[in-house]
Amino acid sequence: MRNIEILNRAEQEAMAWILRNGQKRFRTDYLWHMDGNLVTKRIVIGPLGNTNDVFEVIDGIWDMREDLLTRYQSIRIGHGQPWSPR
Repeated sequence: MRNIEILNRAEQEAMAWILRNGQKRFRTDYLWHMDGNLVTKRIVIGPLGNTNDVFEVIDGIWDMREDLLTRYQSIRIGHGQPWSPR
């Protein structure tokens, strides 16, 4: 969970989007294309089961959701996933 303190800007935008979306489990095809990797830092696990596109925020990070939403309040993101190709 200490890795939450060393996220780069792209990872912070991704976390802000995930937390604001409000779903611990989420579907994406492009998480690997982001600049940095929440999976490698063990903040998000996945892909889950037999899927190749379902990921989940780990329990410890999800429990900190309200604090993280406050921390990432100033990050502006659009409606789409910030790691998707534009």
